Amino acid sequence: MTMQPVIGEEAQMEVYTALRQFADSWALLSMTVFFIGVVLFTLRPGRRLLQKMPRRSL
Repeated sequence: MTMQPVIGEEAQMEVYTALRQFADSWALLSMTVFFIGVVLFTLRPGRRLLQKMPRRSL
């Protein structure tokens, strides 16, 4: 018993192409913005005191 595809091969390629285009553009952009946000969050000025406290305890 073999499995029959739910949608045709052409439709599968259209879905793949659309998902690939989304991943190449918006997903990459959102990951870049998230990464920059995390870096800026950890380097914000109010965090400096909390970063010095563990260093003084050694």
